[in-house]
Amino acid sequence: MKKQPSWLALLAFCMAMTLAAALGFTILIAGGTVAFAVRGSSTEQPSQVSDDKPAVEEGAATGKTFVGIITDSRCGARHAMDSGKTATQCALMCVRAGSKYALVSGDARYFLAGSAGDLEKLAGERATVQGTLVGDTIRVSFISAQ
Repeated sequence: MKKQPSWLALLAFCMAMTLAAALGFTILIAGGTVAFAVRGSSTEQPSQVSDDKPAVEEGAATGKTFVGIITDSRCGARHAMDSGKTATQCALMCVRAGSKYALVSGDARYFLAGSAGDLEKLAGERATVQGTLVGDTIRVSFISAQ
C-alpha cells in the first residue's frame, strides 16, 4: 500500500517553489538595476559631445568665459584629503581611471571637451576657460591658468 503525501507536504513544496521563484526574480531585477546604475552614473557621466555636431546648437551659449578649478568629474572640487595626493595628482589619477575633465565654479560643474594635453597641464589649478556651452559641457576653444 502506497502512502499518499499529506496536504502539509504539498503546501511546503508549493511555498518553497514560490520562494525560489521570487528570489530568482529579485536577483534578476537587482542585477538589471545595478547594470543601469553603473552605465549611467547620474552625476559622474558627462553628456557626450561628438565632433561631428555643429559647435553651436539651439540653446547653446557661444563664446563665454568661465573661471574655476580644472578637476575631474568623479571628485569635483572635493578630493579625498586622506589619500595623500594633491588635487592635481587626484584629478589626473581619476581621469586615467575613466573620469572626464571638469570645471568647478562655485556650485556649478561643467564637463570639458577639448585638448586633453592642455587640460592635463592645468589639472587641479584655477583657470580661465573660453568656449561654447552645450548642455553641461564646455567645448573649450582657449584655456589659460589664472
